[in-house]
Amino acid sequence: MKRLFLFAAVIVAMVCASCENLRSAYGVNGFTQVVSKDTKEGIRYGIGRDQPNDKLKAETPVVFSDYAVALPSGFGGYFMYLPGKKTYYLFDSDGRDVLSGKKATSPDLEGLIPIINDGKDHHLTEAEMYYRHIVGFQFVDGYKNRYFILPVEGGNVYGVVYNGYFAAFGPYKEIFFGLYGFMFQDPTTGKWGARTLARSVVEAEERDIERDTPTIFSPEYDEIIEVEKKDETNIWFARKGNVWSAKQVLTDSQIKNIPVDQRLLNQVRKMRIRSTAKSTTKNWVEILAHGQRFGFKEASVVHQ
Repeated sequence: MKRLFLFAAVIVAMVCASCENLRSAYGVNGFTQVVSKDTKEGIRYGIGRDQPNDKLKAETPVVFSDYAVALPSGFGGYFMYLPGKKTYYLFDSDGRDVLSGKKATSPDLEGLIPIINDGKDHHLTEAEMYYRHIVGFQFVDGYKNRYFILPVEGGNVYGVVYNGYFAAFGPYKEIFFGLYGFMFQDPTTGKWGARTLARSVVEAEERDIERDTPTIFSPEYDEIIEVEKKDETNIWFARKGNVWSAKQVLTDSQIKNIPVDQRLLNQVRKMRIRSTAKSTTKNWVEILAHGQRFGFKEASVVHQ
């Protein structure tokens, strides 16, 4: 009995020591979101939170050598770097790995998806968000949502949207966000497909990618063009070899097959493709300019 008591006492002491060893490294509005502790290798960080009686709890293993805030203060979202900074992870404020949707259960981070650190800032810019005209854009608690295209192993990428919650799409060889959906290149076949982004994908914690990103075109095409007409009708063209198909996106979850409007298709195909979208000013606000096509040969958007 004495040995059992001593063993329990040691366990309690270890837990308490671990709790006392945690410090608040970063927090907003009185809530800790990044914790740290001293180790033989130096200071290590993790995602954490305040507990009752001002105790700190780690939501991830505290194994990261550095961190960076991925979203403006108060919205959660942190890039957590491994020692050496060759790779890092994107976590939400609950300690969930955004790309895999999983929580880390061991210090080796098994099952999580590392991001390759190429030294670049992978937030989409105002131009890349088409001056707030990008798919799914809205203001969250007075703050505009964010988009990322993040490189991972194998030369692939994930697209990530933050709109109150994080949602990740991939892995793809390439991803190109449009005005009503996004285009993606299959990493195995090299063919292109397209999906629309349903609002529910960024408003619910339980996500089903098949449900929340309905397919516009499966990844079997050589070229895809999205067209937003002047009346805001949304038309998508896809080419397989020399054959074109067309669909109309009615809502973020309603898509229908339509005959190919050859006149419209010929018109947009003649347009010069710009690498970046141009803006114009209306009522002192910068907005997406009309009469342009942007993107690249295999995936482009036309804003009539």
